[in-house]
Amino acid sequence: KIPYQATPMGFDFSRHPIQPQRPKQGPVRFVYIGAVDKLRRLDIINEAFMAQQQPFRLDYYSASQNDVVDDIRRLNDSRIRFNAALPRSELFDCIAKADVGICFFPHTKTYITASPTKTVEYGALGLSVLVNRMPEYETLLNDHCAFICDFEKEAIQKQVEAILSMGREAIAQR
Repeated sequence: KIPYQATPMGFDFSRHPIQPQRPKQGPVRFVYIGAVDKLRRLDIINEAFMAQQQPFRLDYYSASQNDVVDDIRRLNDSRIRFNAALPRSELFDCIAKADVGICFFPHTKTYITASPTKTVEYGALGLSVLVNRMPEYETLLNDHCAFICDFEKEAIQKQVEAILSMGREAIAQR
């Protein structure tokens, strides 16, 4: 009898029975879904990706409309694309075709206790995940089931290089 707001935690396999549809060829596909804003420091992630010499594709999906979105759209790198938000079922169909889901949180008061719901969704869709070390991940992920690095340009760049040097089968095993 008290007011409440449901929090969409977890993943309902009965509502989204999606099977991974990994591309057989082409560049490794990375995906980021969710809010895009200055506090998330996506500029660090973009710089790490743009430093790569190998081909890849990084797709952002977000309903956000702000200066950071404009900055991503203006990047002089065709490997990084910003896409509008999609209805949940369409979004899941689309990102199930990717190889790696990205979920980084800056170590700030705002995010240090963030709940990694996007990471859980990526995993449920069969994607490998690229994340930084966070308290919430300590019991959820380790280096055997995820690509984990510090939230610094050089660390992300090195981890992305390692991912790009692996075959799709090895990426999928993480």
